[in-house]
Amino acid sequence: MSLVVTGLPQKTSLPELSSLFSSHGKILKVKERNKMVFFTFEQQKSAISAQKHLNGEQAAYINKATELYVQNLNVKTTEEELKSHFSQVGTVLSAKIPMSHGKRLNYGFIVLQSEKEAQSALSTLNGSKLGGKKINIEVSRSQRIPVKQQLSSDKQIEQITLSTAVKIEHIFGLSKKSQKQKAELIHQIHQQFEQLNDQQLIAVFNEQLQHTIQLRLGECATEAQCELLNIVEYFALRGSQMAVEQDDQDNSWKTPIFDDMKRYGILKRIKSL
Repeated sequence: MSLVVTGLPQKTSLPELSSLFSSHGKILKVKERNKMVFFTFEQQKSAISAQKHLNGEQAAYINKATELYVQNLNVKTTEEELKSHFSQVGTVLSAKIPMSHGKRLNYGFIVLQSEKEAQSALSTLNGSKLGGKKINIEVSRSQRIPVKQQLSSDKQIEQITLSTAVKIEHIFGLSKKSQKQKAELIHQIHQQFEQLNDQQLIAVFNEQLQHTIQLRLGECATEAQCELLNIVEYFALRGSQMAVEQDDQDNSWKTPIFDDMKRYGILKRIKSL
């Protein structure tokens, strides 16, 4: 299991940082790139312990019953408007509307402070109008998600490996799922990577893909490998549309993993989304 550390002061010593992280368990690999440091732990519990105790942002987990899936949104509705609409029933911890190609989609996710408030939203706001459209609300089926609370430290540690186990037969199978299932899975992945800018995201993507890109689709044997391929699809939704467009035009856009993406049919898969 791997962690990526960002937001480090310029004078940070890699040996000192490694010593700090190794106090939580055996580290198999340390790599520095683009002002980020990647730590690969031998055991998952060691990485979880390091993230919990050393993270500049501490995760406070909420029960899935407080997260709501909101459908039939007006595509012009903003996250602030969504949050304001649900604030009438309680405290909104998070309001997210996914985007595709720079445009908001017609569904979103709301996290309320308590299960009681979520039930109140279901009973009073389901069928209500927002942005001129009647919205539909359901309890989200996604697993527990982190609500990050900023602490004083400047260090930010993001867990690279996803916590959601995806069955082998669903590798790159998001298009076979219902819109709700697809939305929730992408939402879970987005929760993990939304703090990274595009340059950092590409670095994480390249770093992780190198470990498993040699495996052909459908031949993954471990949970981590299956999860990684879902990160590929997340990356496709967020950023690699550029690669697709350039490939269609003059094939000039390259990254260290671009040829491998073509070789294993990943670009074809992106184009079919």
